[in-house]
Amino acid sequence: MKDNLIKKIYEQGYPDAQTAPLVSLEEFFEGNEDEGSIGCNLMDHPEIDTFYLKLKVSQVYKTYLMKLWKLKTMNIGHFRKGYISYQALISKK
Repeated sequence: MKDNLIKKIYEQGYPDAQTAPLVSLEEFFEGNEDEGSIGCNLMDHPEIDTFYLKLKVSQVYKTYLMKLWKLKTMNIGHFRKGYISYQALISKK
């Protein structure tokens, strides 16, 4: 797993690329047992599975908000498409 992750990072031009390499949550977390690979500076370090779960939930929530945003921008005439903020969307429950 770790070798595949490192290979993917280098395939994206690391360390010379202008942007940081990107990997999916699954690529980073599945099979990863290295507790120091994330949050290594935390005194009270949660298990790596805790990080994975919270990030997955966050990703699902973001996807939900984006779908809701698309529906709102199609159905609300006074908001021009692309100009509604998350804050405006959330406050319009």
